[in-house]
Amino acid sequence: MILKRILDRAAGMMWPENHKYEITDRKEQTAMWNIIIIPFLGTVLGAASVFLFKKEMGQKTQRALTGFASGVMVSASFFSLLLPALDQTEDMGKLGFLPVSVGFGIGMLFLLVMDMITPHMHLDKNEEGPRSGLKRTTKLVLAVTLHNLP
Repeated sequence: MILKRILDRAAGMMWPENHKYEITDRKEQTAMWNIIIIPFLGTVLGAASVFLFKKEMGQKTQRALTGFASGVMVSASFFSLLLPALDQTEDMGKLGFLPVSVGFGIGMLFLLVMDMITPHMHLDKNEEGPRSGLKRTTKLVLAVTLHNLP
């Protein structure tokens, strides 16, 4: 019932008021639940895996997990940001990659500069950026903010 109200509210924002979005076909209902359940289970299982590491992780395990996470982030940025940008510059022909590459480079430089000028702290208590009188909590919040900018 709640999901139907959410879908109806979303449909009212996207379509005229006289059009209601209703899922009546059984295949559509199954597909809708798969769209909801699969990411939910992935998130739950990923979060539950923390219970496997009650003590400190080994160096190889930490490197493997960090490598996997960075691969996921690179693929997410490519498929969610760069590929659509390349599709939008398709009409430019062979030089369509140029504005995307320049924008990507400018974004990298921006994040590098922000990393250097913003005082922040990582979870291993390693401080980066200029010295300041900020509290530890504030520095951790700034680190999370820097991470979430892209």
